Amino acid sequence: MYPAATPQKIFAATITLAILFGSQQGHACTPITNCQSLATAGAYCVPNNTTINMTAPGDCLVISAPNVTLSADSLVINGPMFPPGGTAIHILAAAAHAIVNLTGNTNLGGSLATRQLTIGIQDDGSYAQLHIEGLIEAYTTGAGALGYGMYLNNVTGTTIQLAHGNADTEVAGEGVIGLWIYGGSHNVVVSDYS
Repeated sequence: MYPAATPQKIFAATITLAILFGSQQGHACTPITNCQSLATAGAYCVPNNTTINMTAPGDCLVISAPNVTLSADSLVINGPMFPPGGTAIHILAAAAHAIVNLTGNTNLGGSLATRQLTIGIQDDGSYAQLHIEGLIEAYTTGAGALGYGMYLNNVTGTTIQLAHGNADTEVAGEGVIGLWIYGGSHNVVVSDYS
């Protein structure tokens, strides 16, 4: 005969199953649909095919804590109407080990000519992992200002993976730099044409 099931045994079995299945899923994330600061370590995701229209210059998605993962599929971020400018995704200096996964039909700054960004992605933190599929565009905002598709600002150990050969950090406009790695060391750019 089998031993009788007691409430304590059932509770212990339930907790064990919850831990096992919960750890295997591992896909829980905080959904975001507008410009905001990601100020707590953890996973954040943007629902598929989301378009965010910035209303003022500045940063849209700001990663300000270490160990943040941001995932998005077919994300579009448009700059403000007037005045133009801004940064789509900004990883601050205190936000080491950020992971940004942009897949699908991603378009940062290039879907509307009247809603331009100055910087697509800026990394001021070190040891970031940036997986990019899609189009990252930046425009000059006049008066001698430069635009950057991706800007690594004095960081160490950041890896940029341009997936499937369709994300050459493609930019548009005059006076624009596609990828600028300013200072730092041990940064890697990988282009995956598989």
